[in-house]
Amino acid sequence: MDLENLVEKITREVMDSLKEKGSSSGFSSPSYKSTAASSSPTVSPPAGDTAVLLCGSSTIDPAVIRSAVSFLRKKNFDVTVAVAPGIPPITTDGIKVVRCSSTNDCSVVARAASTMVILLPDIATISRLANLVCDRFDIESVISALEAGKQVWGLNTLASLSGKLRDKVNGFLCEIEGFGVTAISGDGIPSSASPSLSISAKSQPEPTPQNCSLMTNGDCAGCGLCSQFIDDKVQTVMNQGADRVSASLGVQSINREVAKMIDHTMLKADTTRDQIIKLCEEAKKYGFASCCINPGYVALVSECLKGSPVKTCTVIGFPLGATTSMVKSMETRDAIADGADEIDMVINVGALKVGDYDLVRRDIEAVVNAASGKIVKVIIEAALLTDEEKIKACQLAKQAGVDFVKTSTGFGPGGATAHDVALMRQTVGKYIGVKASGGIRDFEKAQEMIKAGATRIGASASVAIVKGDKAKAGTGY
Repeated sequence: MDLENLVEKITREVMDSLKEKGSSSGFSSPSYKSTAASSSPTVSPPAGDTAVLLCGSSTIDPAVIRSAVSFLRKKNFDVTVAVAPGIPPITTDGIKVVRCSSTNDCSVVARAASTMVILLPDIATISRLANLVCDRFDIESVISALEAGKQVWGLNTLASLSGKLRDKVNGFLCEIEGFGVTAISGDGIPSSASPSLSISAKSQPEPTPQNCSLMTNGDCAGCGLCSQFIDDKVQTVMNQGADRVSASLGVQSINREVAKMIDHTMLKADTTRDQIIKLCEEAKKYGFASCCINPGYVALVSECLKGSPVKTCTVIGFPLGATTSMVKSMETRDAIADGADEIDMVINVGALKVGDYDLVRRDIEAVVNAASGKIVKVIIEAALLTDEEKIKACQLAKQAGVDFVKTSTGFGPGGATAHDVALMRQTVGKYIGVKASGGIRDFEKAQEMIKAGATRIGASASVAIVKGDKAKAGTGY
């Protein structure tokens, strides 16, 4: 069977399947659990859970350990402390303390606990863990626990930092969470007393309640100091299955779990170099998944993001998709050479509409091959297509070996709809991602897309989405 007949046959099958379900405005989507959401354990354990608190730094103040134990007890943990030999004696106060001279000593304690908690009191410990430097019993024990599938928390008690040092530490914390350690803020726990390993909070005073815009004018600025005001909303989005959310400049401090889902986006024609640099600094500061920019800025972004876990994403054949396959291939290779980690490409819409399926597939394959294993997302510009054409576009993208299909460029005649997302999800199945983009400017719209089957969201109005506000219409990607 030739390609044209195969595409027509599968299209008929998909359309017949949808008609049988009797849905005209949306379709049921398969279960698709976000890895970002599922990999992070809950931070509210049931009563009776046990935890072993690992303290491996010999410079740590015993008062920090006592405060950390109190913090965990408030979360209903029965706590046992495993400490390195060099740590000064700890006054009991009912604390169970085991002094460890080896990883085996710690393992004996940890095997009986439901959760392992590593104390992160200084930059040295955070850096060691992020880089898997197993020169201390606590780091070795964490790695062993992760390999065994045990729940591990990182209790961060480091004092306030500023500037590039803060950005670097935030990058470390994102790396730690990337391989399974949930970073928990130890609110109220004093930082390590070692001046060589931590910076006094006096260098950057914490904002007082009087500085909070929510308390003065009722408008939450998303400063990150009171994430409980939005956690219920963004957690719902994560639980629905989102992998990422896109955003552009203007994002304030936000929940780290949400940040890991964001492609930080700046694609407008009048974007300046300074705006791109600011985009990168924000991405590193808040731990976003990637910066998505036009190809001319890939080298700059790759350099700015060097050493951080944030990816560099760019767009190919953007926004019309009307360049030749050779040009798209060369553009992709050039972007990869400049440091791109992810590629978003636009299909040849005109070729699809006249039924030249072989050209469309070869066009996509040229980019997939040029990407050399990097993630490729195919933009079908759904607002220009009929339902049958959307199905055909998704089939061809799937046959070409892409990682995602995407609704829109954000520069076309229309953006994402729940109907399109559900149709695309129905066509590609559960093992290829669906990215909804274009016109998503509030939380309710994002949630609608995710319920329809989207596993990523593209938007410039990320602040409005996480705050539950309405963004201004026509304000960006």
